[in-house]
Amino acid sequence: MRKILLTTLALATFGISDANAQCSVNTQPSTYCGSPDAIMSFTLNGIPTVGNNGCNNSSNGYTFFATPIRQLAPGGTYSFSATTGTYPEGFAIWIDLNGNGFFENSEQLYTSTTPGSTHSGSITIPVTASGAQVRMRTKCHYNSNPSAGDACANVTWGETEDYWVSLCKPPVLTAHPIDTFACEGGSTIFSMSATGAGNYQWQINNGAGWADVTNGTNFSGATTATLTIQNAPSIMNQTEYRCIAMASCSNFVRDTTNTAILTVLPNTNIVKHTLTDTSCIGLQTKMYVKNDGVILNRRWQIWSNIEQKYVDVPSVPFTNLGDTLLVQNIPDTLNGALIRCIVEGMCGSDTTGDIRMVVNALPEIVTSPADVTTEPGKTVEFQVVAAGVGIKYQWQAGYKDTFANINEGGIYKGVKTDRLSVAGVSRVQDGFQFRCIIRGSGSCDVLPDTSNFGLLFVDPPASVGGVAAGSALVIFPNPASGNSILVKMENNPVGQFSYHVIDKVGRVVSTGSLNSTGITNIDITSLTPGIYSVQIIDKDGGNVSAPSRFTRL
Repeated sequence: MRKILLTTLALATFGISDANAQCSVNTQPSTYCGSPDAIMSFTLNGIPTVGNNGCNNSSNGYTFFATPIRQLAPGGTYSFSATTGTYPEGFAIWIDLNGNGFFENSEQLYTSTTPGSTHSGSITIPVTASGAQVRMRTKCHYNSNPSAGDACANVTWGETEDYWVSLCKPPVLTAHPIDTFACEGGSTIFSMSATGAGNYQWQINNGAGWADVTNGTNFSGATTATLTIQNAPSIMNQTEYRCIAMASCSNFVRDTTNTAILTVLPNTNIVKHTLTDTSCIGLQTKMYVKNDGVILNRRWQIWSNIEQKYVDVPSVPFTNLGDTLLVQNIPDTLNGALIRCIVEGMCGSDTTGDIRMVVNALPEIVTSPADVTTEPGKTVEFQVVAAGVGIKYQWQAGYKDTFANINEGGIYKGVKTDRLSVAGVSRVQDGFQFRCIIRGSGSCDVLPDTSNFGLLFVDPPASVGGVAAGSALVIFPNPASGNSILVKMENNPVGQFSYHVIDKVGRVVSTGSLNSTGITNIDITSLTPGIYSVQIIDKDGGNVSAPSRFTRL
């Protein structure tokens, strides 16, 4: 009831002024501002009014707030909120968008649709707005929504508040930083460009979020359009960068570039390579290099005695496989040659030390073992002479051109050397053949070379008896690692004879007939490793020989 009476009185006393289509921003409208009809609070873009909103029953109902100066960018949209007391109030906002010092009807950016005590929404600054610092006006009317022309109008109940705003255009980004790389300990730059920018601030994200870059050991130009990175450590690999460009009219009006990534590459360093290469004539060999860094090229070179400098290796007999140099069909002329590799990378180059080539002759038999004639019970030797480096030897024993490897132990000694010793020979070994197989080692380990065989002749005793108990029996190879052994009697028995293979506890584990040719092959595939003996038995079950032991490996 009070509102109706007072409003009627005011209309009768003062009349209603027509709203000007254009009014000076310095106009201070007159109104009665009781606390229920005042702007009690106002926040724009998250920034509240500093000081006391509300007119405290002032008769003129006008207040100007010099701070804070709100930074608004043309084209930007900003949210606001306001409270206007307990009575229903209309609410409106104007900004002097063209900076001409007048509030025009077109500069009303918001007016309420329904009077109330709280108001919220958003305003959009036209892209054509200009003026570094201009007036913004808010106004509330009791029970009516302010029209576009009411910026300077006197009203009976309500309040008018003015504020400063800066209509600052954001800078226009014309170039963004791009991904780049730096060598470890080296330098690089990120650059950008913008129009309308006054200040810059580069930022870094190392995985913990964005932080401002400061000049120091690793950075310079942190507040310019070009950021220089120096002494780049490996821990900066894959860090992200961006630049904030601030308008020349206000640091609060800004734009941010796209993100760019820094890759820190390791320097080119050789960590390992072939030191010396030893190989054989006619074979092939490989030399290698291992390195750090991003590699562009590897150049293998050979020292030229003619030019007295290193030159790139020719295509024959060399093949450059990058980190490996293949040498095929090696000629003896490469013996003593010096090789090196130059590794060229994104971050410098490095060179191996000299790699000396040693080219040996292939292992070969120079002299085969000679025939040996001896008496029973003697120790004999067979010797082979071979040429080459790192030779490996393996002696074989045979009879009538059937050969098998022999093992160290028993009657044999030196089976892996150039000299074989056979101890306590017996008549049964007459006609045995001994030969040696050799091969190289390392890169010279190729197909073996085999000597001719030397024959063992064992002279018969002064008088030769028939088959009788105690006749000598020879087993080879012994120890035996293959699937069979050969047995031979000192005197070839005449008639039907058999053999027994006996294990160490006396059990007969294998039997068979003795071959009339004088040498018998016994299959030992089923025998487990251990010590066994062989004994010859006549047709009546009598022993013809004493047991001879052999070892199954």
